[in-house]
Amino acid sequence: MSSARARLPGTMSELEDIRQQLAGLTGRVEGIEGLPAMMDRDPADLKQRMDAQDLLLQALHVTQSNHTQRLTRIEDRLGRVDEALGRVETDFRGKLDTIVAMLDRLMPPPAGRA
Repeated sequence: MSSARARLPGTMSELEDIRQQLAGLTGRVEGIEGLPAMMDRDPADLKQRMDAQDLLLQALHVTQSNHTQRLTRIEDRLGRVDEALGRVETDFRGKLDTIVAMLDRLMPPPAGRA
């Protein structure tokens, strides 16, 4: 029993120091106990963010695909319009040349202006 008494604190201040140390250690242990839960939550948050980014990328892909299809249709239409305008221009020039030739036959240009 004498060895047990030697290990016991001798004064109230020593006992209070031990209590404070124990309280500090208890607080640290309680903080450490929450770490696994935090460690589980961090990857879950990261996974949730990555899932949201995946959804955004998929939506962007669909939107870009739709825009590409629309642009292709617009380019096709523009090509057809350009061809039609080319035919109209050729036809117009041919008719204009015919009119000019007919006018030249009806009213020949003056002798000095050929």
